[in-house]
Amino acid sequence: MDLLAQNIVHNLQAEIEDLKARLRKVEAENQQLRYQQATCFPLMELPPEIRVLVWKDALPNRRVLRISELPASGYEPGEKMFCSARPPVLLHVCVESREVALAHFKPFFREKCESKMPRPIYFRPKLDILYIDVRTPDDISEEYPEVNEIESIAIQIRPPRSIDLRGTMTGMTSLFLVTALEEPWPLNRCCSTVELSPDPARKESELEWTDYISRMRRRDRNNFPPLPKFPNIQHVEAVVGKLVRNNCYLD
Repeated sequence: MDLLAQNIVHNLQAEIEDLKARLRKVEAENQQLRYQQATCFPLMELPPEIRVLVWKDALPNRRVLRISELPASGYEPGEKMFCSARPPVLLHVCVESREVALAHFKPFFREKCESKMPRPIYFRPKLDILYIDVRTPDDISEEYPEVNEIESIAIQIRPPRSIDLRGTMTGMTSLFLVTALEEPWPLNRCCSTVELSPDPARKESELEWTDYISRMRRRDRNNFPPLPKFPNIQHVEAVVGKLVRNNCYLD
């Protein structure tokens, strides 16, 4: 091989080595970028106290959980009820997050013989609102005594004397009167949640209920004739309900 050919081969080998070096540098830079842009945060490497704060911050805000009668063939109206609330996500992340979630949520409407609810729901009785969208909401605490722990309850608006609250929903301190329920179409019952907003046009209903509650309290203080106690309702508000469609696993 003459001198010219040797120089050409030498130059080509040098270029190949230079290209390999550049490729290694680009791959290293790409790997560094992937690490910087990664969405998976090393959460479990944090101290336990910090992780607990993260789980608590991930708890959902106040929810409205609607119970309605199930319009299924083969059932009489009111025989079966349905709630679209999903279990909190923190129950399924890891053992640590589940412990935090169970410290706040309590399973309500546990499945039992002759139960009207097909499955239990996770509820925070001091925070969440239970919207009882059935014909006779005052009957629900007879079958499910845990309803007496709930502080905020919503029902369809009606005259105060049309529902007997004595001895039922005994823990209720806030009553929401749903004047209308906006339902988008189409709607999957399995994946809808409810939002409540004030209805300023129905202030007279709030006053009617407030006056009725005051009279029931005076009667309880007199305790004559002796009757079951009326709930200690301190807040009455007329609201409009709106069903909001969430992402559905059926889509």
